[in-house]
Amino acid sequence: MARQIRKGQTSLDFLMTYGWTMLIIFIVVGVMFALGIFNVGAFIGPRVTGFNQVDVVAWNVDSSGNLKLKLQNLAGMDIKVTKVDAMNQGSDFSYPIANVSILNGETSDIIQVGRIGGLTAEVYYTLPLRITYTDPSGFAYTESGTLTGKSS
Repeated sequence: MARQIRKGQTSLDFLMTYGWTMLIIFIVVGVMFALGIFNVGAFIGPRVTGFNQVDVVAWNVDSSGNLKLKLQNLAGMDIKVTKVDAMNQGSDFSYPIANVSILNGETSDIIQVGRIGGLTAEVYYTLPLRITYTDPSGFAYTESGTLTGKSS
């Protein structure tokens, strides 16, 4: 009977030691995530994903959160950009765009979109965008993608 109690005590000591070790590891990793050490944006640099017909070839988010875009028309026809929608930190931002026509295969001038709330200087962001445009006959299309980078 004494041997069974001793084996049980050894098992309990083993589980407690590893349990405390795992708890400490989880706390340290959680603190590192909270401090931004594992921020993927810091390692991959600026990138754009998802856009097909209207590509974002250049963009900038300044220290005030103002977004500027340069778009390339890959739709196979002349287009007119009418609206840009963005989402950041659970908030939607919608910006009507006036008089931005892009000829087939051409690149636009710099488009001043607007201020994205929650973005300040030196902040890494992942910014989902929806670009709405029309073709010459007036049909509306939506292009979606994501911008990842660091505000300047």
